[in-house]
Amino acid sequence: MWRVITRRRAIITSPAGGKAVSDCFAELGIGITESQASGSSDIGNVDYICPAFHPMMSIGQALFCHTAEFGQAMTGAGVHKAIVDSAKLLLSLIFKLYGDPAVLAELQRQHREYRGKDTSP
Repeated sequence: MWRVITRRRAIITSPAGGKAVSDCFAELGIGITESQASGSSDIGNVDYICPAFHPMMSIGQALFCHTAEFGQAMTGAGVHKAIVDSAKLLLSLIFKLYGDPAVLAELQRQHREYRGKDTSP
């Protein structure tokens, strides 16, 4: 049975989730730059049901996502590195969360705390 979600929800990064992602960036030697994302996404709706992450990887140019310029840049030199770095980050995060039951349990506890028990759309 599919659920239809009728509104967009904001993604919330818990302290445990933020630390896990930041640690993975650091372990891989990838710098972190805070930026404002543009566009819309349903990742907050996913995060409403289970912890979700939405890190963005640099392609070496300061562009806003979901623009024609960004689309054109997807054929540039920095894109392959961003794809490889993204894969490494995801694998590192999976290993961190599933390789350490305490980290995963804390992430899940914090998610229940900030989302509450009601996960209805």
